[in-house]
Amino acid sequence: MIIYVPKGARVFIVEDNQERIDWFQKKLEPIVSMLAITKDPDKAIVYLGAYEDFDAVFLDHDLGIPGFEPTIRSTVIWMAANIPDLRRWSRCVVIHSWNEPGAAWMRQALPGATVAPFGSFDIKEQRW
Repeated sequence: MIIYVPKGARVFIVEDNQERIDWFQKKLEPIVSMLAITKDPDKAIVYLGAYEDFDAVFLDHDLGIPGFEPTIRSTVIWMAANIPDLRRWSRCVVIHSWNEPGAAWMRQALPGATVAPFGSFDIKEQRW
């Protein structure tokens, strides 16, 4: 699967794995005008609330230190409440979690989001 991101896009990522973060940065920095990344689901809500014009949002489910796995549920619940018609939201929302039950729950809460486990997609610049 290829996820196309327009040149100059504003992209937001919630991810805690440094290798994945590095991959996203390598793929997106040449394309985007703004790239915001957080590991903290509560900070994700602050970012999304303060800056609503993200063109693409990439979400992982499990975040945190081994043995204590906070999840992105609070962020997803906030998105569902504050972006009620996500199916018509023109932005791209990608759930890139390997946690199948977590990704399924996120997809149910965020209709219109794409589920693509990390490693199953590439990111390229959208060309018209």
